[in-house]
Amino acid sequence: MSIPEPTTAEITQYLQTFCQQRGVKLLYGCESGSRAWDMASPDSDWDIRFLYVHPLPAYLSLDQAPESLNQLDGLLDYGGWELRKALLLLRSSNAVVFEWLKSPIVYQQPEPVIERLMTVAQSFFSPRKVAHHYLGLTRKYLPRLETPDPINQPPRLKDFFYALRALLSAQWVMTMETAPPLPLPELLQQINEPDFEGALLELLKAKRLADEQAFCQVPEIVLGWLNGRFRELEVHVDGLPVRQGDSALLDILFLEAVSHSFS
Repeated sequence: MSIPEPTTAEITQYLQTFCQQRGVKLLYGCESGSRAWDMASPDSDWDIRFLYVHPLPAYLSLDQAPESLNQLDGLLDYGGWELRKALLLLRSSNAVVFEWLKSPIVYQQPEPVIERLMTVAQSFFSPRKVAHHYLGLTRKYLPRLETPDPINQPPRLKDFFYALRALLSAQWVMTMETAPPLPLPELLQQINEPDFEGALLELLKAKRLADEQAFCQVPEIVLGWLNGRFRELEVHVDGLPVRQGDSALLDILFLEAVSHSFS
Protein backbone atom coordinates (compact mmCIF):
# COMPACT_ATOMS: atom_id res chain seq x y z
CA MET A 1 0.00 0.00 0.00
CA SER A 2 1.34 3.41 -0.96
CA ILE A 3 1.32 6.00 1.82
CA PRO A 4 1.18 9.71 0.89
CA GLU A 5 4.43 11.19 2.15
CA PRO A 6 4.32 14.42 4.13
CA THR A 7 6.79 17.03 2.96
CA THR A 8 9.68 18.16 5.13
CA ALA A 9 8.06 21.59 5.29
CA GLU A 10 4.80 20.08 6.59
CA ILE A 11 6.59 18.14 9.32
CA THR A 12 8.63 21.21 10.28
CA GLN A 13 5.50 23.35 10.49
CA TYR A 14 3.72 20.78 12.64
CA LEU A 15 6.71 20.52 14.97
CA GLN A 16 6.90 24.28 15.38
CA THR A 17 3.17 24.56 16.04
CA PHE A 18 3.24 21.58 18.42
CA CYS A 19 5.98 23.20 20.52
CA GLN A 20 4.41 26.67 20.46
CA GLN A 21 1.12 25.27 21.73
CA ARG A 22 2.94 23.66 24.65
CA GLY A 23 4.99 26.74 25.49
CA VAL A 24 8.39 25.23 24.74
CA LYS A 25 11.12 26.24 22.31
CA LEU A 26 12.05 23.79 19.54
CA LEU A 27 15.84 23.41 19.34
CA TYR A 28 16.24 20.62 16.79
CA GLY A 29 14.14 18.11 14.89
CA CYS A 30 15.15 15.02 12.92
CA GLU A 31 14.08 11.60 11.63
CA SER A 32 14.96 8.42 13.48
CA GLY A 33 14.19 4.80 12.63
CA SER A 34 13.98 3.08 9.27
CA ARG A 35 13.65 6.21 7.15
CA ALA A 36 16.86 7.62 8.59
CA TRP A 37 18.44 4.18 8.11
CA ASP A 38 17.52 4.25 4.38
CA MET A 39 15.62 0.98 4.64
CA ALA A 40 12.01 2.10 4.97
CA SER A 41 9.13 0.06 3.61
CA PRO A 42 6.32 1.81 1.73
CA ASP A 43 4.15 1.67 4.87
CA SER A 44 6.85 2.55 7.41
CA ASP A 45 5.94 5.28 9.85
CA TRP A 46 7.86 8.50 10.34
CA ASP A 47 9.84 8.55 13.61
CA ILE A 48 10.12 12.29 14.15
CA ARG A 49 12.33 13.21 17.09
CA PHE A 50 13.13 16.60 18.57
CA LEU A 51 14.82 18.48 21.40
CA TYR A 52 13.23 21.39 23.22
CA VAL A 53 13.66 23.68 26.20
CA HIS A 54 11.16 25.20 28.64
CA PRO A 55 11.07 28.89 29.57
CA LEU A 56 13.33 29.78 32.49
CA PRO A 57 10.52 29.98 35.13
CA ALA A 58 9.71 26.30 34.50
CA TYR A 59 13.14 25.37 35.88
CA LEU A 60 12.58 27.45 39.02
CA SER A 61 9.35 25.74 40.01
CA LEU A 62 8.98 22.93 42.56
CA ASP A 63 6.92 21.06 39.99
CA GLN A 64 9.10 19.51 37.31
CA ALA A 65 8.12 20.46 33.78
CA PRO A 66 7.56 17.60 31.29
CA GLU A 67 10.83 16.04 30.18
CA SER A 68 9.25 14.40 27.14
CA LEU A 69 6.50 15.26 24.67
CA ASN A 70 4.79 12.75 22.40
CA GLN A 71 2.12 12.76 19.73
CA LEU A 72 0.96 9.99 17.40
CA ASP A 73 -0.84 11.16 14.27
CA GLY A 74 -1.45 8.17 12.02
CA LEU A 75 1.95 7.15 10.68
CA LEU A 76 3.57 10.29 12.06
CA ASP A 77 5.16 9.43 15.41
CA TYR A 78 6.46 12.55 17.19
CA GLY A 79 8.67 12.20 20.26
CA GLY A 80 10.74 14.89 21.94
CA TRP A 81 13.08 15.18 24.89
CA GLU A 82 13.63 18.21 27.04
CA LEU A 83 17.23 19.39 26.72
CA ARG A 84 18.29 18.55 30.28
CA LYS A 85 17.08 14.97 29.84
CA ALA A 86 18.98 14.69 26.56
CA LEU A 87 22.16 16.10 28.11
CA LEU A 88 21.97 13.67 31.04
CA LEU A 89 21.57 10.79 28.59
CA LEU A 90 24.47 12.07 26.50
CA ARG A 91 26.62 12.27 29.62
CA SER A 92 26.00 8.56 30.15
CA SER A 93 26.79 7.85 26.47
CA ASN A 94 23.27 6.96 25.41
CA ALA A 95 23.36 5.61 21.85
CA VAL A 96 19.97 7.08 20.90
CA VAL A 97 21.15 10.65 21.55
CA PHE A 98 24.09 10.13 19.20
CA GLU A 99 21.73 8.75 16.56
CA TRP A 100 19.49 11.82 16.77
CA LEU A 101 22.45 14.18 16.49
CA LYS A 102 23.79 12.29 13.46
CA SER A 103 20.48 11.87 11.61
CA PRO A 104 20.78 12.47 7.85
CA ILE A 105 17.18 13.77 7.75
CA VAL A 106 16.70 17.07 9.58
CA TYR A 107 13.30 18.75 9.96
CA GLN A 108 14.34 21.66 12.17
CA GLN A 109 17.86 23.01 11.78
CA PRO A 110 19.75 22.99 15.09
CA GLU A 111 19.84 26.11 17.19
CA PRO A 112 23.40 27.39 17.93
CA VAL A 113 23.43 25.61 21.30
CA ILE A 114 22.70 22.28 19.59
CA GLU A 115 25.37 22.96 16.99
CA ARG A 116 27.86 23.38 19.82
CA LEU A 117 26.53 20.24 21.46
CA MET A 118 27.21 18.35 18.24
CA THR A 119 30.85 19.48 18.32
CA VAL A 120 31.46 18.25 21.88
CA ALA A 121 29.29 15.10 21.79
CA GLN A 122 32.15 12.80 20.76
CA SER A 123 33.97 13.49 24.03
CA PHE A 124 31.06 11.76 25.82
CA PHE A 125 31.09 8.75 23.51
CA SER A 126 32.01 5.61 25.45
CA PRO A 127 32.75 2.85 22.91
CA ARG A 128 32.21 -0.04 25.32
CA LYS A 129 28.78 1.13 26.45
CA VAL A 130 27.50 1.94 22.96
CA ALA A 131 28.84 -1.32 21.51
CA HIS A 132 27.04 -3.22 24.28
CA HIS A 133 23.84 -1.37 23.34
CA TYR A 134 24.01 -2.51 19.71
CA LEU A 135 25.03 -6.04 20.63
CA GLY A 136 22.04 -6.16 22.96
CA LEU A 137 19.77 -5.26 20.05
CA THR A 138 21.44 -7.93 17.93
CA ARG A 139 20.86 -10.49 20.68
CA LYS A 140 17.19 -9.49 20.73
CA TYR A 141 16.58 -9.96 17.01
CA LEU A 142 18.82 -12.90 16.08
CA PRO A 143 16.57 -15.57 17.67
CA ARG A 144 13.66 -14.30 15.57
CA LEU A 145 15.61 -15.31 12.48
CA GLU A 146 16.28 -18.84 13.71
CA THR A 147 13.14 -20.00 15.53
CA PRO A 148 10.02 -20.57 13.43
CA ASP A 149 6.88 -18.98 14.80
CA PRO A 150 3.88 -21.15 15.82
CA ILE A 151 2.58 -21.37 12.25
CA ASN A 152 6.02 -21.94 10.73
CA GLN A 153 6.23 -18.65 8.92
CA PRO A 154 9.68 -17.39 7.93
CA PRO A 155 11.14 -14.38 9.73
CA ARG A 156 10.12 -10.85 8.85
CA LEU A 157 12.38 -8.80 6.60
CA LYS A 158 12.13 -6.09 9.23
CA ASP A 159 13.61 -8.32 11.95
CA PHE A 160 16.45 -9.41 9.69
CA PHE A 161 17.48 -5.86 8.92
CA TYR A 162 17.12 -4.76 12.54
CA ALA A 163 19.53 -7.53 13.51
CA LEU A 164 21.92 -6.74 10.65
CA ARG A 165 21.95 -3.00 11.31
CA ALA A 166 22.55 -3.50 15.04
CA LEU A 167 25.41 -5.91 14.39
CA LEU A 168 27.06 -3.64 11.84
CA SER A 169 26.66 -0.65 14.17
CA ALA A 170 28.42 -2.59 16.93
CA GLN A 171 31.17 -3.56 14.50
CA TRP A 172 31.58 0.09 13.49
CA VAL A 173 31.92 1.17 17.12
CA MET A 174 34.47 -1.54 17.85
CA THR A 175 36.52 -0.62 14.79
CA MET A 176 36.24 3.18 14.70
CA GLU A 177 35.36 4.00 18.33
CA THR A 178 32.93 6.64 17.07
CA ALA A 179 29.16 6.79 16.69
CA PRO A 180 28.09 4.77 13.64
CA PRO A 181 26.36 6.33 10.65
CA LEU A 182 22.62 5.77 10.44
CA PRO A 183 22.14 4.80 6.77
CA LEU A 184 22.41 1.05 6.32
CA PRO A 185 24.20 1.30 2.94
CA GLU A 186 27.11 3.00 4.70
CA LEU A 187 27.27 0.26 7.31
CA LEU A 188 27.13 -2.43 4.61
CA GLN A 189 30.45 -1.16 3.27
CA GLN A 190 32.09 -2.91 6.24
CA ILE A 191 31.14 -6.31 4.80
CA ASN A 192 33.66 -7.98 2.52
CA GLU A 193 31.90 -11.25 1.77
CA PRO A 194 31.63 -11.79 -2.02
CA ASP A 195 29.59 -14.97 -1.47
CA PHE A 196 26.55 -13.12 -0.16
CA GLU A 197 26.98 -9.36 -0.67
CA GLY A 198 24.65 -9.61 -3.65
CA ALA A 199 22.04 -11.45 -1.58
CA LEU A 200 22.09 -8.68 1.02
CA LEU A 201 21.51 -6.02 -1.60
CA GLU A 202 18.59 -8.01 -3.01
CA LEU A 203 17.07 -8.33 0.47
CA LEU A 204 17.46 -4.59 1.01
CA LYS A 205 15.74 -3.91 -2.31
CA ALA A 206 12.92 -6.22 -1.23
CA LYS A 207 12.64 -4.44 2.14
CA ARG A 208 12.14 -1.10 0.42
CA LEU A 209 9.36 -2.51 -1.76
CA ALA A 210 7.51 -4.76 0.69
CA ASP A 211 5.26 -3.83 3.59
CA GLU A 212 6.35 -3.86 7.23
CA GLN A 213 5.08 -7.39 7.90
CA ALA A 214 6.69 -9.01 4.84
CA PHE A 215 8.54 -12.30 5.37
CA CYS A 216 11.86 -13.44 3.98
CA GLN A 217 14.06 -16.50 3.77
CA VAL A 218 17.45 -15.64 5.21
CA PRO A 219 20.16 -17.55 3.31
CA GLU A 220 21.95 -20.00 5.62
CA ILE A 221 25.32 -18.51 4.68
CA VAL A 222 24.12 -15.07 5.82
CA LEU A 223 22.59 -16.39 9.05
CA GLY A 224 25.81 -18.27 9.81
CA TRP A 225 27.86 -15.14 9.24
CA LEU A 226 25.58 -13.07 11.48
CA ASN A 227 25.83 -15.54 14.36
CA GLY A 228 29.57 -16.01 13.98
CA ARG A 229 30.28 -12.29 13.79
CA PHE A 230 28.05 -11.66 16.79
CA ARG A 231 29.94 -14.20 18.91
CA GLU A 232 33.25 -12.72 17.83
CA LEU A 233 32.24 -9.18 18.74
CA GLU A 234 30.89 -10.32 22.11
CA VAL A 235 34.29 -11.79 22.97
CA HIS A 236 36.09 -8.49 22.37
CA VAL A 237 33.57 -5.84 23.43
CA ASP A 238 34.81 -5.50 27.01
CA GLY A 239 38.25 -4.59 25.70
CA LEU A 240 36.88 -1.29 24.42
CA PRO A 241 37.64 1.90 26.34
CA VAL A 242 35.19 3.56 28.71
CA ARG A 243 35.17 7.34 28.37
CA GLN A 244 33.49 10.14 30.28
CA GLY A 245 33.38 13.72 29.07
CA ASP A 246 33.51 16.88 31.17
CA SER A 247 30.03 17.52 32.61
CA ALA A 248 30.88 21.21 32.99
CA LEU A 249 30.59 21.57 29.22
CA LEU A 250 27.03 20.31 29.33
CA ASP A 251 26.18 22.59 32.26
CA ILE A 252 27.34 25.58 30.23
CA LEU A 253 25.28 24.54 27.22
CA PHE A 254 22.19 23.93 29.34
CA LEU A 255 22.42 27.31 31.10
CA GLU A 256 22.95 29.05 27.78
CA ALA A 257 19.92 27.35 26.25
CA VAL A 258 17.64 28.16 29.19
CA SER A 259 18.87 31.75 29.50
CA HIS A 260 18.19 32.46 25.84
CA SER A 261 15.25 30.15 25.28
CA PHE A 262 12.69 32.84 24.60
CA SER A 263 14.84 35.95 24.22
